[in-house]
Amino acid sequence: MVIANGESASTVIGTRQLRTIKSLAIHGPAAVTGTITLQSADDLALGSYTPVQSGGSDITVTAAKVVVVTDVPMSTIRLLSGSSEGAERTFPVFGEEKAHV
Repeated sequence: MVIANGESASTVIGTRQLRTIKSLAIHGPAAVTGTITLQSADDLALGSYTPVQSGGSDITVTAAKVVVVTDVPMSTIRLLSGSSEGAERTFPVFGEEKAHV
């Protein structure tokens, strides 16, 4: 996912990419301007986004760290920075496929 320079929302990963994924690894870039929160759309029409939580806390992606999200039930995700990013930020995302039975 990418947050463009001067923007706060990233590109979106949608249903087609997520429907076969069991877990995700989201890699934070070397630097970020704001607090980066994982969000999910509340409907398939890409409506409003809400923070994704685990254990009662928002899932955040920090600089130079990897966040692993297991049991991915979301249909659409994006990242949101609490501030406009001072440069383009790329967050490589890797998924583990669900077992095929």
